[in-house]
Amino acid sequence: MKQTCAKVLMGAALFAAPAFAGQDFLADVTQGAFQDTMHGVQLLTDSEKERVLGGYGISFIELRNTAVNGTSIAEIGAAVVLTGYELFHNVSCGANSTNCATESFVNKQRYNELVSLANPWREEYLVVTATKTTRPSYGTFGGSIPTFTYGMAVFNANTGWITRRITSNSQVGSEVMQRYKGELNRILTTQYR
Repeated sequence: MKQTCAKVLMGAALFAAPAFAGQDFLADVTQGAFQDTMHGVQLLTDSEKERVLGGYGISFIELRNTAVNGTSIAEIGAAVVLTGYELFHNVSCGANSTNCATESFVNKQRYNELVSLANPWREEYLVVTATKTTRPSYGTFGGSIPTFTYGMAVFNANTGWITRRITSNSQVGSEVMQRYKGELNRILTTQYR
């Protein structure tokens, strides 16, 4: 599981590099456990990025980590980062897909839906969010009670803020939720206590 997580995070860091230039998100997300300068991690050059024919990558980001009156709230997100290939051909091919049909009606439809929600040309990214709220328990057994909620939002990389929450369903958002909900839970459970 750790190796799979590391691969996902490394792949996401490679795709996210141009969108979040100057920041080592791999190190940020893994709290220094992995870095984009480590052995075996290779950042792609611009020409190598253009030759990637696969689908979008995922970048895990911290959105909120606060505590008020004994209640802690931690929120992380899985941001959808389209590849240069997808942006050039106006298609969305699926998470980490290795082959992409540029004439596919479904891929074009997914791209149009995604861009209508979060425009990558304005540094906006669709983010599937997972929030862990931990409230103190004052009952017989004490301790704390964590609850998890999920949703979708638009993250603006220029401001570093969520610009709006999305209440409608999205094909890409549903796919990301299905594929990465377990990983989001694991990160919230292990890194935010």
